[in-house]
Amino acid sequence: MTRSLAGPIGAIFFLSGGSALVLEVVWLRWCLLLFGATTPAVACVLVATMGGLALGGLVFGRIADRSRSPLRLYGWLEIGAGVSSLAVPSLLAAGTSLLPLAEPGSNLGPIFYLLPRFIAGGVALLAPTVLLGGTLPAVSRFLSSPGPGPGSAVGRLYGLNTAGGILGTLGAGFFLVERLGFLSTARLAGAVSIGIGLFALFLARAASAARAAAPAPATGGDAPNWSRRMGLAVAFSSGAVGMACEVTWTRLLVHVIGPTVQSFSAMLAAYLAGVALGSGLVARRAGRTRRPLFLLAICQGVLGIAIAAGVLYFEETPYLYYRLHQDYFRTPAALLTLEVVLSAATMLLPCTFLGATFPLAVRAISPLRQSRGRDIGAAWFANTLGAIAGSLLAALVAIPHLGTYGTLRLAAATGLFAAFALSLSPGEPRLARLAIAPFAVLGIVLVSWLVPSSAPAILSAGVYRSSHPESWTDREAFIEWHSRRTLLYEREGLAGTVTVESWPDDGTYLKVDGNGQSGPWDRSTEVFLGQAPLLLAEEPRDVLVVGYGSGTTVGSVLTHPVRSVTAVEIEEHVWEASGFFPHSQGDPLLDKRLRPVTGDGRDYLRRSPDRFDVIISQPSHPWVSGASSLFTLDCYREAKDRLDPRGLFCQWIQSDAISGQVFRALLAAFQQVFPATYVFHCRSGVVLLGSARPFRLDIDRVTARLARREVRADLLAAGMASAERLMGRCVLGPLELAAFCADAQANTDDRPIAEFRAPFDRITSDGSGNVSAILDASNGLLVYLDVKGGGEGRQAAAIRIAEENLRRGAWRLARVQLERAPGLSRVPRAQYLLGWIEWKKGSRDAALSIFERAAVASPEDFLLRLSLGRLRLDMDDPRGAREHLDRALALAPESSRARFFLGSCLLALGLPEAAVLLAEAARSEELVREHPEVNLRLAEAYEAAGRWEEACRSRRTYEAAHPKSAFGK
Repeated sequence: MTRSLAGPIGAIFFLSGGSALVLEVVWLRWCLLLFGATTPAVACVLVATMGGLALGGLVFGRIADRSRSPLRLYGWLEIGAGVSSLAVPSLLAAGTSLLPLAEPGSNLGPIFYLLPRFIAGGVALLAPTVLLGGTLPAVSRFLSSPGPGPGSAVGRLYGLNTAGGILGTLGAGFFLVERLGFLSTARLAGAVSIGIGLFALFLARAASAARAAAPAPATGGDAPNWSRRMGLAVAFSSGAVGMACEVTWTRLLVHVIGPTVQSFSAMLAAYLAGVALGSGLVARRAGRTRRPLFLLAICQGVLGIAIAAGVLYFEETPYLYYRLHQDYFRTPAALLTLEVVLSAATMLLPCTFLGATFPLAVRAISPLRQSRGRDIGAAWFANTLGAIAGSLLAALVAIPHLGTYGTLRLAAATGLFAAFALSLSPGEPRLARLAIAPFAVLGIVLVSWLVPSSAPAILSAGVYRSSHPESWTDREAFIEWHSRRTLLYEREGLAGTVTVESWPDDGTYLKVDGNGQSGPWDRSTEVFLGQAPLLLAEEPRDVLVVGYGSGTTVGSVLTHPVRSVTAVEIEEHVWEASGFFPHSQGDPLLDKRLRPVTGDGRDYLRRSPDRFDVIISQPSHPWVSGASSLFTLDCYREAKDRLDPRGLFCQWIQSDAISGQVFRALLAAFQQVFPATYVFHCRSGVVLLGSARPFRLDIDRVTARLARREVRADLLAAGMASAERLMGRCVLGPLELAAFCADAQANTDDRPIAEFRAPFDRITSDGSGNVSAILDASNGLLVYLDVKGGGEGRQAAAIRIAEENLRRGAWRLARVQLERAPGLSRVPRAQYLLGWIEWKKGSRDAALSIFERAAVASPEDFLLRLSLGRLRLDMDDPRGAREHLDRALALAPESSRARFFLGSCLLALGLPEAAVLLAEAARSEELVREHPEVNLRLAEAYEAAGRWEEACRSRRTYEAAHPKSAFGK
């Protein structure tokens, strides 16, 4: 009967592995909210899961030996695991509320921050993981019968369960969570576990009579003590090596394939695939061998060599990823495949030998012809205890102090040392000592000599964010291009690898795990983030900034007379790295008003007892795991509780390389919490400035605060030294934003649309449509401006704002602000600007029509007359231009611009008066800077008049300023 049930039991144990790994993926997400960073969250889930499995294996392994129906025990374990998994989110929430909060200036270090979170996560996950830990000993005990030894059955079950885990990992990471959300996915996995348990109870009932009538299986004595001790030791060491490698491989691969939820699923699937393959391949041999320690020695030795070889190969992965991505993997599905392939190329071989280790260790511990639950539980306990130690040591000690390569080098040496120790075990043949022991010693020497202790600089390049197909034609070009940069700083931290790099003619960049956090292109946006809310808030005294980065934003905040600025940064090395970036008002870290906090920004927003007048959030990108939780509806609700009722919340959001659906989801999440929100367009995205209460853009308040010397100097360096230039970046007001987001699904913790879809948007969308979409939704700023002078004052301010946008080249935004503001387009000055916009677009006829209508209403407007003349000249109509330019000069006799264009007009008509006007215009240094061609026109006028000496002089003046012109060659 046992043999007839082997198939159904194998099937449900396969499904059990799938449901367990679905739960693990969900738990990882929830722990990311607990920690805020990937590495400690991964370590916590691994420690909690492995710890529970170890305890469950040890306890229920002994219970399985005494149970009359191990299969019934298995069924109840599955049911219990499914039911208890439903309580995990509530337990995590309760544990989070009891955690100590990172305080400003705290020097207790990462242990103070991490250890309580490890405890909270471990307690929440304890019940389901302990119950799942008992499933393997229970099923193995049921399937024990005369035939192959314990290693065979355990190996097959271990492989099936792990294979199911692969399916669960990929299903959760690539499909289930995106469509169902995290909570519904967890409930589905719990329901599957309960269903498996019920089916197992049904099978147990059917098998009970046959089991009662069957003869007892043959038994043998215990394995020798030395064999048992060595089996347990190698189970422990392989667990430690395996988990240390998984944590480290994850950190390394993030630099290549990116820190996304899909990439983490791909890495976990590759790890599990190797384990399943190894346990499946060795299962039959493990059940029959009489020398399991000899096979274990071989597995451990090859494991060490495979880890070391992977380190040597890893330097090639950035170019390999780039080349394959550019040539073959250009679709989202193909990109997922590439992530799995590269993860497998790194992990599959060493994980195969990790998977082979466990069944062999069970065989070394157990008697040859008997499968005992306590033996399997002991092996399971030792293996998972090692996994706990390995993941903790890697995350908290080895990676921060030895680096990723140093950690892998230590893991490889540990595997080789285990092979050496196993080869010297009592009872092993002389061949083992002669062949394996010297090989292991030589391997340790070679690993120490050949494997570098630190990762190559190219890994921090963030190739998954780069796009230079025209430059990187081959590997040499790829290496040469990246060799141009100078690595100024590199530190391995708990939350990521922090680097500062300098590029010739392109400035200095701050990166975390290869993803750019700050650089020259971001400076104006960072200044705007720090200045805009401080200029518009009623009484900004206490400010919170989430994400320190280069320190530019905090430096901008400190130019105001605030009482305190609390800056929260999750990676401690970022504080030190910020010293490589210039700050216009000195190093912010030296300002006594700054309260630096090393911790998770989301956690601080959730539980800080303080209230703030302004909160500024500038995290990494919304598709980065960990940082993604700072862009959700739930996060903004928590932030609202920390904000003064009249306070302002300022949020940066990426607009490039994401689809319209993701962009709207991000905006909708913010708008639903802060209905009074303005959207500003900046160089590297959009900035949302919102409040729970309505407020206006007070131009007079901004102008008054700009009078402060430090504030003005900071904005001047960023090219925004006027209220109009700052407010001119506003694209949407509260009414337009509400309409824009009306049908959008908000980005939430449970349904993080941005985290799951934005990684693929990087290859399917450049995001240009997002800016167009918000421009199309804009109705101008007129109704939102608060300025002295009533309606006329608002109109004048709106026109000045549009003029500033024209000066900085944002003509499309200027047009929207002029055309869609109620009544503004009928104002002569606005008509003049609209005419210029049409001219800038190349629509000269439309521009001429606008100018002429405006001139009828304002015939004495100098700028309109001058513009009409210039436009007629541009349309090769000097006769039509002369009337307007004559009138312009009459209206402004001192204008050098009127003289220049009228002189150019007369030159085109062949009239000698041109030389006089052009000569007078050329005396204006300001005009020469604005229109350097004035000296060329003057030379042509002198030549037409036969004044050759003066013509040569004017031409030489022009050529001196333009040595590469056609005349200067």
